Amino acid sequence: MKTLCTVVLSLALVVPVAQAQVVIEERVSGGSLDLIWTPGFFLTNDLEPVTLAPGDPGYPNPSGDDTVASLTNTPPEEGGLGIAVTDPAGVANYRWEGMVWMGNGDTRRGLVARAGTPAAGFTENYQFVIQPGLLTLSLRKLSGEGAETLAEWFTTDTQSGFPPQNSWQKMAIECLGNTLRVFWNDEELTTTPIENAELPTGYVGVYNFRFDLGGVSVLYDDLVLTAIDVVDTEERSFGDLKSLYNR
Repeated sequence: MKTLCTVVLSLALVVPVAQAQVVIEERVSGGSLDLIWTPGFFLTNDLEPVTLAPGDPGYPNPSGDDTVASLTNTPPEEGGLGIAVTDPAGVANYRWEGMVWMGNGDTRRGLVARAGTPAAGFTENYQFVIQPGLLTLSLRKLSGEGAETLAEWFTTDTQSGFPPQNSWQKMAIECLGNTLRVFWNDEELTTTPIENAELPTGYVGVYNFRFDLGGVSVLYDDLVLTAIDVVDTEERSFGDLKSLYNR
């Protein structure tokens, strides 16, 4: 036991401990949105609450409460875009996750993080999205100069495999300092975290886009923002460290 404690302590002194705490959640409680949402790109199409009934697309939803959020993209003549964001309550380092409805797989859909500022229309952001056709997952950075793909993965190479149409899938993006990590159905795809320091803070939200097809509604559920803080273990006692690892 003494040897094990020594090993744990020696590791703890060089490995930072990540503490996590839920900050905001969008559960569409009672059929109403829990958070204040704002459209991006100075558009008017915002996140809307939906109560599902048997036979509706997305029913039953993952949490089983029949309430979800919906974002419809604009017509092609208006850009085919849908983006809605919410304030992360001043948190810059976080994990943003949620359930995303695949529908017919006909638009680029997923999550956005560190989405700029209201004054700029949230036009700068990181995105973790699944592309039309449901074959490719992309981590992208969107800015006024265009979009840059930071990394891509094939869904066929993931543990859960190619996602069926009309299915719920879990997506998550984690921003910690200058590093980005993404998760698909709780499997981390970024075996090596992606480094990008261009967007240090910003709102979180959801995304739905296709330039030549508008009026597509994408459903989202159980959106959760968890703050992540790195603890300097060198300044903690062994008792403190044990309590952290036992959580």
